[in-house]
Amino acid sequence: MSGIFNIPPDTTGAVGTDSVNKVFVTLNNNYKIQNKATGAQVSLVSITAFWAAVGASGPFDPRVQYDRFNDRWILAAVSDRQTANTSVLVGISQTSDPSGSFFLFKVSARTGSDPAAVNFADFPMLGFNKNWVVVSFNMFASIFNDGRAFVINYPLLRTGTFSATFFTGISEFTMHPATTYSASEETEYLVSQGSSASAAYKLSTITGTSASPVLTIGSAKTRPGGGWTQPGGNILPQAMGTCSSTPMNIDVGDSFIRHNVVFRNNSIWYAQTVGLPAGVLTRTAAQWTQLNTAGDVVQGGRIEDPTATASNGGKWYAYPSIAVNANIDVLVGFSQMSSAQFASAGYAYHDHSDGAGVMRDPVIYKAGEDCYSKDFGAGSNRWGDYSHTMVDPTGDRKFWTIQEYARLQAAPSVGGSTSKWGTRWAQVSPPVVPFTDDPLSAGSTFIQAVHITELRTRVDAIRAAWSLSAFSYTDPTLTVGSTPVKAVHVTELRTALSEAYVAADRTPPTFTDPSLTGVAVKVVHVAELRAAVVAIE
Repeated sequence: MSGIFNIPPDTTGAVGTDSVNKVFVTLNNNYKIQNKATGAQVSLVSITAFWAAVGASGPFDPRVQYDRFNDRWILAAVSDRQTANTSVLVGISQTSDPSGSFFLFKVSARTGSDPAAVNFADFPMLGFNKNWVVVSFNMFASIFNDGRAFVINYPLLRTGTFSATFFTGISEFTMHPATTYSASEETEYLVSQGSSASAAYKLSTITGTSASPVLTIGSAKTRPGGGWTQPGGNILPQAMGTCSSTPMNIDVGDSFIRHNVVFRNNSIWYAQTVGLPAGVLTRTAAQWTQLNTAGDVVQGGRIEDPTATASNGGKWYAYPSIAVNANIDVLVGFSQMSSAQFASAGYAYHDHSDGAGVMRDPVIYKAGEDCYSKDFGAGSNRWGDYSHTMVDPTGDRKFWTIQEYARLQAAPSVGGSTSKWGTRWAQVSPPVVPFTDDPLSAGSTFIQAVHITELRTRVDAIRAAWSLSAFSYTDPTLTVGSTPVKAVHVTELRTALSEAYVAADRTPPTFTDPSLTGVAVKVVHVAELRAAVVAIE
């Protein structure tokens, strides 16, 4: 464990399957593994100690992701800032257990032709698909020099071999690769923002083979709905709390796509902080966007309080991250600030049945506890820089988000600051879609074709989420009101659903009357199937 002080914490995390039962939190000081079910700490190690084996000095800006398709945990960071040894760090677990061993690598962020001043690799961004793990980053001298990316052969990386194509001279600042929710997608997508005022963005691609990737920078496009102001500096308001003097406003970061990008069902999703209105900033919002693979906007929206100012108690939103589940429900996690509250952790939800661009009301799941004023004399009250939101790999329906919040002031520790930041997970379950005649009543409900067709639809959606084909059912067009329900309709659903449980690395359910031989279909048979469907959705 590290006792060093850090601002910002660079809050990220990843969630494994129920069978592994662990979550991994990465911060600028420590790596923590927790029990997924209880939150109990499994292990804790300083980030410095974790990377010591590869000779990394002062590692920072950590990232972590879990790849459910290959049961691996992927890590990235940077180190050795402002030296000739400035480097990118990459790690991958050797098994599905993040408490076990990792393959670790340290690779120079510089090229042989770089001037000595080009020595600051910053802000690594992590994504992957079946072919590559991609770590993109910004390279600085005294100012931004260029964007760079290691496109790493993923099949080889899993064997402990680091083989990468190093792309340099990229003009895009903060070009973020996607987390790819597909076992077969060949293209890796990357999103970058251009001018805020003109709402410009680019969708770039990596194609080719694992060993020979090709990076193609996309053409500039305009996001509908108008531009925004590029936010920056200490502008996020907060309440006074126990601070002895008026606390500094909190640093907002910027509107670049800094948190995560998601590829799901032939769409690319991302979120960012934007200053509103364009030209004269009075508030910030969490903006989210869905693109198709051609780079055109499908839908998008903003989590915002249009009435907010820096002093009227209105809500400001920043540091958003996004996740999309198998049903194409969406969750955006964020920090919420206000002159009348402390910095808090929250999220907003978009159901697949909601209208395009619609987000439901924000939820604060961990309210801030006190004022936060922590700059260590540097003049910047840093927050973020990251947050992370993801889908639970078991069931592919529930969401997890990890966000920062302001803790109670406490006695000074190292660095002399009484302000404290904290991080908090939230698990969010989308609303359960009801069935017809729910709940079924034994002795009074007649099992009908509609009960079976509803189950088939939902079971096939679950199978698709786990890369299984639709099941071939007897009487595929069951006519509601005329087709009698047979035992085979139930046994086929049991088989189709059990296969999905196996694909999800979960123990299949047990059922009453396992064979249904000579047994009429009863309420209990359908009720058990419904319960098993809801449990894995």
